[in-house]
Amino acid sequence: MQVKKVEVGNVFLSSAIFLIVFVVSTAFIFAVLQGSGIASQWAFIAPLLAGGASLTVTKYASPTVFVKSAVCGVTLIALSFALSNAYFDFSNDGIGYHSEAIIELARRFDFLESTLRGVNAIYTNNYPKLAWFYGAAIYKLSGNLELAKSINFLLLVSVMLICLSVTSKLRADARLLVCVGVAANPVVLAQLFTHYVDGCMASFLAIQILTLYGFFWGAPSRNLVLVFVLSLIGCAALKHTGLVFSTISMVAFLAIAHRKKVDLRPYFFPWWRIAGLALVGIVLCVNPYVKNLIEGHHIFYPSMGEGRVQNLISAQTTPEFHALDRFSQVALSVFGETANQSPSNPATPRLPEIKMPFSMTDAEVSAAGAADVRWGGWGPLFGGACLVAMVFAAVRFRSMRSEAPVFILVWVLCFISPESWWARLNPQIYLLVALVGALAIGRHRLAGYAICLILLANSAVVEYSALTIARNGNDYLHKAVNELTSNGQEPVYWRRTGVALGPMFDRFHVRVINDAPCARDSCKDFRCKTLLWNSLVCVKHRPSDDIHDNRKATATIATN
Repeated sequence: MQVKKVEVGNVFLSSAIFLIVFVVSTAFIFAVLQGSGIASQWAFIAPLLAGGASLTVTKYASPTVFVKSAVCGVTLIALSFALSNAYFDFSNDGIGYHSEAIIELARRFDFLESTLRGVNAIYTNNYPKLAWFYGAAIYKLSGNLELAKSINFLLLVSVMLICLSVTSKLRADARLLVCVGVAANPVVLAQLFTHYVDGCMASFLAIQILTLYGFFWGAPSRNLVLVFVLSLIGCAALKHTGLVFSTISMVAFLAIAHRKKVDLRPYFFPWWRIAGLALVGIVLCVNPYVKNLIEGHHIFYPSMGEGRVQNLISAQTTPEFHALDRFSQVALSVFGETANQSPSNPATPRLPEIKMPFSMTDAEVSAAGAADVRWGGWGPLFGGACLVAMVFAAVRFRSMRSEAPVFILVWVLCFISPESWWARLNPQIYLLVALVGALAIGRHRLAGYAICLILLANSAVVEYSALTIARNGNDYLHKAVNELTSNGQEPVYWRRTGVALGPMFDRFHVRVINDAPCARDSCKDFRCKTLLWNSLVCVKHRPSDDIHDNRKATATIATN
């Protein structure tokens, strides 16, 4: 029985390695091919080569584990493609600069120059690009921009698999509860069907913490070190803050090894593997970090330095709230109502409204699934779970002292950013509470189950809200396009600054002219509908004679 238990654990970890290597390798290979200039026409094969890389890395396991993890990995990748294709991305930044970055990278890329075009070029050229590299590779291979969202599902499942691997000492029911609870971060769930990258950051950070815990408080192995290093690269190449987070996690790993007197030398890789991982990190991080320095900017431009975007964060909330210290901001956001109101609206409360723990309103449920909820973005029940976790940690502090370094690390990651109040920029605070629940299950079953069940109920509310938002948006888009094309008329897409809807209409098999047919006040000769973020799609009352027949709408039924 013991042998079987160890083998199952290896399958979980090997399957997670398969998925993470696929994600990171797809981004790496695409960047090399597209950025080389010489082989850019072959960049579309990056996902195929990445699949080969995943097989190569996992083949060092036993034959049984290798076959099971390979089958599991391929199946999960296919499933992630199917799920990501279920809904269009209707989020503001998702169809704004994220989609624009993916489309631009599929056309051109240079490691040391700002070559991406568009109204969001200041962001697309100077932000880290791992998720965009991955998305551009998938888009270039499939022609379907929505499949780029598959990275969200792959990293979510990877967190669950790694958690299953490092919690083998728990009972089966508790183990499953813990792993679903840790993986189901509300930020991840709210962004599953979008091109936002904060959910990916939450998953990479969870992978870092889980592998660190598994190495020092479980069964150390080279595979855990490999996953830890890949997650460090993933965070650093995903967002500016990720470079800071990865640096802190790496220092913490070395500090814990020193404190626990763990000899790391048996877990070192051969030199060629170390060189390979270093090359992956350099390729994925040279643009933007090195590029920014070469161009005379701050390494974290345009967030910091001369010429930075002013009021990038302060404009997202009220002045009264922004003036508070970060700890007060986090407390108000955690224990306040979930709300996503505009700070420029005079009716918006100046500070989050504190509510009773475990209570929620219809307005909170409606707002909880948005991709970038400002206040209370961890879900309407998270404050209650946080309160229970705090009480348990205070009462049973002595029993958790051995794992204190892990909690200190996550606490530092939670508050190192001055924007810790915003859930999408601080998804790790959910991880902090989930880890308390995970440890509580093994020491005080009732408290542990209570924390984990509250977190799961909270995540279920968030995902219900997110699916409702996605479904309603998709239903309206289908209906609007069908009405506009019902007479075989040519839709004319009016492009709002910063939003690219072209790939959506490609999916409807509707040919679109990407020019404004009229100004907003002079569209009397057109029949128009407002679709997304004030973007107009218009048709003339009569089909235009100057449009060739083969450019008219080719289908009247939406086929998403």
